[in-house]
Amino acid sequence: SNQLMGNDVWAVLWGLVAVLCVGWPFCAVLFLTTGFWTVWKAWKAASTKGGGGLGGTTPTTPIAMASWHHAIKPISLILLRTSIHAILLQSLVMIIDYHFYGRIVSPIWNIFAYNAQSGGDELYGIEPLSYYVKNLLLNFNLVAVLGIVSGPMLVMTEVGRRMFPTWSLSMLFSNNDDDDCGGDNDDNGDGTNHNKRNNHDDDDGDASMDTKTTAMLVLLPMYLWMAIVLPRPHKEERFLFPIYPMLCFGAAITVNELVNLLLQLYHYAFRRSETEKAEGKNDETTTKTTTKTTSWKRRSLGFYLGMALLFPSVLLSISRSFALYHYYSAPLMVYRELFHRASSSSKNNNDQRTTTPATSTTTYVCTAGEWYRFPSSFFLPPNHQLGFLKSSFTGQLPQPYTEYGSRQESLLVQGNGKFNDVNEEEMDRYVDIGQCSYVVELVPSARDGDTIPESLQYMELDESSGGVSSAGSWTQLASYKYLDAESTPLLHRILYLPFGRDGKVVHKGYNLYGREQPI
Repeated sequence: SNQLMGNDVWAVLWGLVAVLCVGWPFCAVLFLTTGFWTVWKAWKAASTKGGGGLGGTTPTTPIAMASWHHAIKPISLILLRTSIHAILLQSLVMIIDYHFYGRIVSPIWNIFAYNAQSGGDELYGIEPLSYYVKNLLLNFNLVAVLGIVSGPMLVMTEVGRRMFPTWSLSMLFSNNDDDDCGGDNDDNGDGTNHNKRNNHDDDDGDASMDTKTTAMLVLLPMYLWMAIVLPRPHKEERFLFPIYPMLCFGAAITVNELVNLLLQLYHYAFRRSETEKAEGKNDETTTKTTTKTTSWKRRSLGFYLGMALLFPSVLLSISRSFALYHYYSAPLMVYRELFHRASSSSKNNNDQRTTTPATSTTTYVCTAGEWYRFPSSFFLPPNHQLGFLKSSFTGQLPQPYTEYGSRQESLLVQGNGKFNDVNEEEMDRYVDIGQCSYVVELVPSARDGDTIPESLQYMELDESSGGVSSAGSWTQLASYKYLDAESTPLLHRILYLPFGRDGKVVHKGYNLYGREQPI
């Protein structure tokens, strides 16, 4: 927004904050055009002030050389200011990192060095290009398509305006909003008004070009980002997050261009005949009234056309939001239920301990293959921790933080805790089912012919091995519906349709199990 409003200093500063403070340097690509545009504007302003033109001269002519001399100072100031801001921000980030890591580190250098290694992020899985296509359509539906085509749309309209500057149909390729789109009305009969109109068109063309240039500078990083991210074998939805604002901006531009195109078609189909009828009456008042009425109709029509273009996207977005809530919110519901049950149980236990202080023993909430749907540790009460049961996943699982955070002392507290940079399985991450007080698992609604979920196998083994006598038997505490993607048709998986759901939408049970304490 700062770039669109001409606040180049703040635009560059926020770019530095995004790159240096977040610790994800790849997003610097998104601010390349901001930097180049800022330098270009400084050179352009200095050249104009110094008497040098932007065209018609070469760098070897005295005037052009003079303009470059005038531009050196403002460009140098921009580069110096940017360097100072970058040094200050990076110093602040390294101070904060030193406080938490206990040593001097540079996350930017680390992430570059890691991704430059052979293999790199491919160790964490690879996906086809369709992965990103599906995610964009799921999250933005028609807006994603409108946003992606906005760049070609801007280029097409500008090329059309330049190729047909005098042809009346060239108005189809411009955003001119004047009432007389034809531009050939000669009130004085001597061509005076026609000349003024041509001059006005030239001014509008320059203004339109400046606006489209700025818009293109905002959109260009989106295409650069996609050119870098899309071919990468390892794909994640979060890699698309940086271009989401640009997709929305591009969609707005595309809608604006389409509305203007439709309005021009409306002008040639209906409005010109109305104007000619009014002019045929030789009544200046009637002509002005007709022109004002038509202008009001044009604005109203433009509003309704824009609404019509976006209305399908609104419906799809609402349907998608309902689908996410009704079909996929079970993990949040289960861990919310867990939090309330565990908190209530802890409170009751503490109320019964009148002489013995409460202990800090860790209570494990365990899961096997459902670990990646665990929302956050904020869903766990104090002294509760997520425990991993061995599953078919053979990669490296996360390690919980200790009171020392990311310092070296954490490794001493964790004993044999290890980390590796090749995504190899570390066996110290797993706990035994006997240590678990709660278990979370996704269970098919009909288990005939299906493999028994891994957590249920562990619970059955625990009960058969005599673990019940010491810790209590397992019982189901809560169950919420979770969509069975393999058994549900595609359309019902991605959208919530209030009709035709019976017999097609199949659910699994997202269950919470707990130990029933022995009497």
